[in-house]
Amino acid sequence: MSHTPASVHRISRVRQIFRTPLLDLLRGRLIDPVIAIDFQSILAACGLPLPITDLVADVIRRTRLWRSEKSDVASELVSHFAEGLHTGVSPEEILANFGDPRRAARLIRRAKLRNRSLSWHVCRFICFSFLAICLFYGLLAVYYYSGKPAPSVDYIAQLNQPILATPVKQRAWPLYRQVILDLSLTSPAQSDYNGEFSRMLDARPGSKRWPALQAWLVQHRADIDLLHRAADQPQLGFVLGPGGSADDPAIFPGQPLSRVTPMYDVAMPILNPIREFARILSADAEAACDLGDRVRFLRDMCSLFQLTNQTLQHPSLVAQLVSAGIRAITYDQLGRALSSSHVSMFTDIDLRDLAHQLIGPQVAADLFDLNDERIFFHDIIQHMYTISSLGGGHLTPQGFQLVNRMTSFPQQAVPLRTLAAVVEPASLILIASRDQILHRYDHFIDQAQSLLHQPLRQADWATWNQELNSLKQISLSTIHNYPIGNFLPSFSRTAVTAERCLGLRDGLLCAIALESYRRHHDGHYPASLDALTPSLLPSIPVDRITGGPVHYILHDNHPIIYSLGDDHIDNQGTPPIKYPYNAAQWNSHNPSLGDWILYPDPSDTPRIEN
Repeated sequence: MSHTPASVHRISRVRQIFRTPLLDLLRGRLIDPVIAIDFQSILAACGLPLPITDLVADVIRRTRLWRSEKSDVASELVSHFAEGLHTGVSPEEILANFGDPRRAARLIRRAKLRNRSLSWHVCRFICFSFLAICLFYGLLAVYYYSGKPAPSVDYIAQLNQPILATPVKQRAWPLYRQVILDLSLTSPAQSDYNGEFSRMLDARPGSKRWPALQAWLVQHRADIDLLHRAADQPQLGFVLGPGGSADDPAIFPGQPLSRVTPMYDVAMPILNPIREFARILSADAEAACDLGDRVRFLRDMCSLFQLTNQTLQHPSLVAQLVSAGIRAITYDQLGRALSSSHVSMFTDIDLRDLAHQLIGPQVAADLFDLNDERIFFHDIIQHMYTISSLGGGHLTPQGFQLVNRMTSFPQQAVPLRTLAAVVEPASLILIASRDQILHRYDHFIDQAQSLLHQPLRQADWATWNQELNSLKQISLSTIHNYPIGNFLPSFSRTAVTAERCLGLRDGLLCAIALESYRRHHDGHYPASLDALTPSLLPSIPVDRITGGPVHYILHDNHPIIYSLGDDHIDNQGTPPIKYPYNAAQWNSHNPSLGDWILYPDPSDTPRIEN
């Protein structure tokens, strides 16, 4: 067994690989693991004067080189000084001519580093780059976690301003509140009663629940009168935010009290009672029509129209959808009255007044104003981002928490939360600034609002949805526009809701004009809708699917107003046998065979099977 001398050093396999030139490493060759004699042994055996050996040792230590490199430097310096002494130069002169040891050590180190292997230089570059990145990311994390949201606009106060400026006597909410208390519409203890109550409101003359509905309407006449009075008020009067109308445990039991003012925390519990109010008024109108009570029916219809407009005063897209639902209930109830045998109870003036209440909205933008959504998003952003004096602002930890809470993400486990805390500072680079996000969102809203002003058959919602969907898929664009993809809904469905509602309204306008024509022509309907213009209709309503005039046909001497439907085929007013509203589609891939019936209810017309 051979032994390595004490003055000889062996390096580890890792250092052996690290110090091997890259080309040799690729060829499978490694440097000799046995390194030359230690430089201190070389100095001890060189026989140079002590001042010179001390200088050489000092220089070598300052180079901070590898052990083998130090041995090479020691041999070179010993040879250099020995040659100088051999020529007769004194040790003092040699030391004086050598210069500053520190500068010499730096030059020697620089030369030796240049001669090291390519693999070492690559690893060194990687290590320094990694340290630089860690330092940069650490500073980034400090900047990120030091940022706090700085809300500057109280949107709730702005929205409450017109409400609080309205005298209490002109607000509908105090009257609606009394009706809620009387009917226990929001009490959890009355849930079973409310379920039966809800089914009873859908009763029609001749059904088994109809007598119970009639008795209930008589019993609660005072509450229905309160609904009429409330609907007559110019302002809904539901105060938002802390201390507002939602903080009323007598009306909304279990509703947590509002303690902050962001719009995303504003409760909207009034919308469910409003929906029930509309159904109560519609049921009362049904009963009035069945009894031939003209005045009562017209009063209910007027309140329904006013309730529709009041609901729009609540600042949310949900409230606008509820308003559209109430509008549909109103149109449905009026359509049943016009197509029943009780239509004769209406005078010509009644028909004219009903037509005037119907006239108004012409495009989807008249039913849906996206400014509420814009305010909602701007309020969210100011609670997510900082404000920068340069006009930017970055996402904060509170912003990520807000998104997780509002999008109902599950509670993260500790490792995931730790990982998130490490990754989140990268949002300063990857996610757009506050101003960029708001500009991008406003661009989407402006485009959507412009499309809502166009007929659905002409509006290019496909491009808008495609751009929106690109923000909801996993991509750099999604990360860059992170908050937008979480809070921007697809407004194309809103446009469909509006167009269907307006189409039914057009059918009712034609039905009222046809009834007026029949009364003045010995009970006969016209051969075409052209006979109604301009005396009874300013113009024939447009088919909202095809763009042509709506169609009209008589079936057993009863008028049918219809659109051609998505198949653009005239089926003579015959809807699909299943799901009659499937015909009310726009540019679908599989259009339903059949027409979209605008008047009367499709259930009252023969159907065809697809």
